Amino acid sequence: EHGWIPGVIMVLFLSLVFAVGSTMLGEVWSGIAEAFRVGNGHMSYRTQRLLWGRHRTELFAGAWIVFWRAAT
Repeated sequence: EHGWIPGVIMVLFLSLVFAVGSTMLGEVWSGIAEAFRVGNGHMSYRTQRLLWGRHRTELFAGAWIVFWRAAT
């Protein structure tokens, strides 16, 4: 009835949700892995060294691209 526009808008929305969710999950996971590696939950300045904290934009863009590559 409405053509292809609602489908495209929904896929665009889902791609953004996927990219944001995977970026957030990756950051939490890397913090947990680093705490396990150090053996202590107190991270202090060590969190600044983690890849996910320093490259959020690039990782978000990568997750968005992965979604679109898988969707097409």
